[in-house]
Amino acid sequence: MAKFRWEDPSIIKVNKEDGHALMLPFDDEESALSGEESKYKQSLNGMWQFFWQRGLKNQPDGFEKTDFDASSWDEIKVPSVWQTEGYSIPYYYASTFPKAISRSKSKIPSIDHSMQEIGFYRKSFELDENFDGREIFLHFGAAKAALEVYVNGEFVGYSQGSMTPHEFNVTKFMKKGENLVCAKVYRYSDGTYLEDQDMWWLCGIYREVYLYAESKVCLRDFYFKTDFDVDFKDSQVSLDVFLENYDAEKCPCRVEAKLISDTG
Repeated sequence: MAKFRWEDPSIIKVNKEDGHALMLPFDDEESALSGEESKYKQSLNGMWQFFWQRGLKNQPDGFEKTDFDASSWDEIKVPSVWQTEGYSIPYYYASTFPKAISRSKSKIPSIDHSMQEIGFYRKSFELDENFDGREIFLHFGAAKAALEVYVNGEFVGYSQGSMTPHEFNVTKFMKKGENLVCAKVYRYSDGTYLEDQDMWWLCGIYREVYLYAESKVCLRDFYFKTDFDVDFKDSQVSLDVFLENYDAEKCPCRVEAKLISDTG
């Protein structure tokens, strides 16, 4: 019998972008230093349609489809955790797992399907006109403990890792005008075994969600390194940059770096 992604240790992501330094694009140095939000970021925070259930049976079939009727659903604030919004209950464990997580050595990892909890999220929005012709990414700052993502009825990807961002390239799924983002969040995954600690067990989409749009040739990651002298007073610096070309054609480009200090 095939396992679900969230109980299969061989799967931790599907179509998820690799981790990278978090940054947003600006058109020029002046706008980057203005203190204003990038015009290429669109927040999806706020109220989402929401349905919660315990167990895998009788899930709302086709919840991710654009013609699905969610008029009877509740709404939930994003970001938040279910337990502070009236769904399920929080658990506090210092040295063991919740009952849904098997501690039998021969069954690890194993999650009781009847005790698995699922949150279904839907959000409609108008795509920002500034995104036209650019590469579009969907960013979930964090979701606990496993996440499936859909855009306009199509499966986009899967990710787990409760304390790290989940990011997907959604360019081919987006359209001008109104769009629909859906997420299916599971309270437990096989990764829960590794994330266990002395803590409150909470879940949901608990950090910000947003879209951002990069140019077709863009900086996707960077690493700034310092090499201090023995007195830790002066330092040699170096910068590794990682570029991505999402255009089918080769595009010559040049990278310039400028070190700016607010102390003059």
